[in-house]
Amino acid sequence: MCTATVSGRRTFVVDGSARGEDVYMATREDFSLATRGDLEVATREDFLMAMDSRSPCRRRGPGYRRSNEQRAFCMSPRTRRSGADDLDTLIEKVDLEDLRVIIGKAAERPEDVARAVRLAATRGSGDLSQLKAEIDRGLRTSRYLGYRESSGWAMQARPVVEAIGDTVGSSPTAELVLLIERAIGHVVKVILKAGDSDGLIGELARELLDLHARACDAGSADPIKLARWMVRFRFDDQDFFEVDPVRYADALGELGLAAYRREVKQRVEAGGGDSFAATYAQERLAVLDGDTEALVGLLGGDLTRPY
Repeated sequence: MCTATVSGRRTFVVDGSARGEDVYMATREDFSLATRGDLEVATREDFLMAMDSRSPCRRRGPGYRRSNEQRAFCMSPRTRRSGADDLDTLIEKVDLEDLRVIIGKAAERPEDVARAVRLAATRGSGDLSQLKAEIDRGLRTSRYLGYRESSGWAMQARPVVEAIGDTVGSSPTAELVLLIERAIGHVVKVILKAGDSDGLIGELARELLDLHARACDAGSADPIKLARWMVRFRFDDQDFFEVDPVRYADALGELGLAAYRREVKQRVEAGGGDSFAATYAQERLAVLDGDTEALVGLLGGDLTRPY
C-alpha cells in the first residue's frame, strides 16, 4: 500500500481501503502529484474538486498557485447542471419497476442511464417523440466505421433497440411501425459503410426486423403501406435482409397481399425478374398459395445450362 501526507494534514491511500476521517482513496496519478509536492490540499472536499480535470481546481504543474477566486470556487458547492434538474423531474414520472431495471443497467453501462430515464418517463403515454429522437440520435452516423468502431457503435446502439422492444411489448401502434421502419433504414445505411465483420450491427438490424413483424402482428399496420414498404426495402434499399410475405401474411391480409403481388409483378415486368429479390418473393408467394407446381419451377429454375 502506498501512502503520502500532503501539507501535514491528509493521508492518501492508493489501492487500499478508506478508513477513518482523514484517510480516503486516491489514484496512482494522485499519489504521484502528492509525492512530488505538486498538490496543495486544504480539505478532503478541496482534494476531490482538484481531481476534476474539468475544473480550474485541477493542479497543472509545479509552482502553480490558484487565485483567491479559484480557491473560493473549489471550496464552494458545485452548481448543478440544468440537465440534472431535468432528469430529477423525469425520474418522478418513472415507475418503480422501471427504475429497478435502469439501476441494473447502470452497473453495466452508466452512460445509458439518462437515456433510459428519458424513455421510461414517456413509456405507455403514447408519445413517441422521445423514442424518435433517440432513434435518430443513436442509430445513425455519417462516418465510416472500421472493425473496432463497428463493434463499439453496435454496443452503444443496443439500448435504443431494447427501448423499441419494450415499446412493442407495451403499446404497438401504426406510428410505432413507421418508427421501426425508420430505425431499420438508419441501421442498414450504417452497415453499408461499416466493417461489420463480427455481424453485431447486422444483428441489430435483424432484431429490428423481428420487432417490426411483431408490431405488425398486433394489427396496427396499414396493409397497403406495409406491402409497399416490404417491396421497397427489399428491391431498392438493400439486398442482404429478407422480409418474408409468409411471415407477414396475417398483418397484410387480403388487401395487403394483393398489393404486395402487384408491386412484385411491376418490378418483374420492369426488368427485375432475374434478381434474387424477385425470385425470393415469387417463391414465398407460391409457398403461401400452396402452389407446388409453381414452387418446383421456381426452385428448379432453368436446367438447360450447368450454371
